[in-house]
Amino acid sequence: MEGAHPILVLWGMKFNLATIGMSLLMMIIVAVLARMGTSRMSMRSPRGMQNVLEWLYGFVRGLATDMMSEKQADKFVPLALTLIIYIFISNMSDMPFNITTAHPNGIPELGVEPGQSVNWWVAPTANMSVTMAMSLMVILLSHYLGLRRPGAYFKHYFEPFFIFLPINILEEVAKFLTLGLRLYGNIFAGEVLISVLLGIPMAFGWLPIGNVPTLIIWIAYSIFVGTIQSFVFTVLTLVYISQKLPHEAH
Repeated sequence: MEGAHPILVLWGMKFNLATIGMSLLMMIIVAVLARMGTSRMSMRSPRGMQNVLEWLYGFVRGLATDMMSEKQADKFVPLALTLIIYIFISNMSDMPFNITTAHPNGIPELGVEPGQSVNWWVAPTANMSVTMAMSLMVILLSHYLGLRRPGAYFKHYFEPFFIFLPINILEEVAKFLTLGLRLYGNIFAGEVLISVLLGIPMAFGWLPIGNVPTLIIWIAYSIFVGTIQSFVFTVLTLVYISQKLPHEAH
């Protein structure tokens, strides 16, 4: 039987302990990388992680200033920088590495049947709850910023004509759905296919050596997709925020 995810049910809600644990681990990694890049900052001879973070900061800030004024951009670069690093690391955690524990008698409290192993290593972004929560955060933030100017905010829903109100409302709902589902779908598909590439040979008692070239190609493709998806999510976050901000001269 394939590995199960440990699901804890509390107050009528289901909590995936593996996803929660991995999400916390990714947060810790982001914090450690930030600390590594800022603990020994040098203006004269930057090196190591400081160089990486400075380049990434400049890249993200460039994206933000393309969509809003520099003054506005500086307020949201920390958010965008955190998102792109967190999502990228989370996406990369679906590489062919696994931590499982065997439970011959099962764990009824966590929904694990007898004979199932528990899979503790999962990509957080391969869980719809995580990606949709991030999407909801971005959309709520953008609407909160828009409501600071209620006149312009509500006027937008009736542009260019009053009859466009349903379409404009549907557009906002679509933003929420597509932002989270796009990230989830791409990363979940990669995780499943890697598991298949590793699992099929072993199911027949073979070592997956013959499958290594295919696996390497798929890992490279997963890295590409993971990078693109972290970039897309971050760009769309900045786009949705900029749409709700007053237009200023760049």
